[in-house]
Amino acid sequence: MSEIRPPPPEGRVRVERRGALMLIGIDRPAKLNGFTPEMIDQLSQAYQRFEDDADARAGWGDAMLYLLTGDEFGAKEAYRMRLVQEVVEPGRQLERAIEIAERIAAQAPLAIAATLSNGRTLIRERHPAAVAELGPIQARLLATEDAAEGLRSFRERRVAAFKGR
Repeated sequence: MSEIRPPPPEGRVRVERRGALMLIGIDRPAKLNGFTPEMIDQLSQAYQRFEDDADARAGWGDAMLYLLTGDEFGAKEAYRMRLVQEVVEPGRQLERAIEIAERIAAQAPLAIAATLSNGRTLIRERHPAAVAELGPIQARLLATEDAAEGLRSFRERRVAAFKGR
C-alpha cells in the first residue's frame, strides 16, 4: 500500500505484507471508496489470501451493513454503528490501524487465531456453540509452547517471544 501511483478510476483493493501484518486497503477515493463488482472480487480474494496465510495477523471491524446496503456515512456514524472501533484525525488512519495491528501481531498467534475462529462461530452458530468451544480451545492453547512462553515472560517481566507453536 506504499504505492505512489494514483488509483485507477475504477478503484482497486490493495494488499501489502508488512512483517506479520497483512494490510488490505480500499482505494477509490473519487467515489468515496464505493465498490465496483471487480473490487468486491478483489476484496474477496484479499480476505481469502489473509485466511490462507497462517503468518498474517490482523483485526477488522464488522462492515456488513455498509457492504450490503452501500449507504454512505461519515466517521461519526461509523463509530456510532460500531463499524469502527475509534475515529482518528484525518490523515492518521493508516498509521493508527498499523499501530493496532502491530499490537495484535505481537500477541500469541495461536490465541489470536482461536479468538477469531471462536468469534466466527459466535456469528454463525450463536452464543451456545461459541461457549461450548471455549473449554477445548483453552485446553489446546494451554498445552502449547506459546502458553509456556507467555507465563515465563510474565514471571520474568519481559516481552514474550511467541512462535505459533
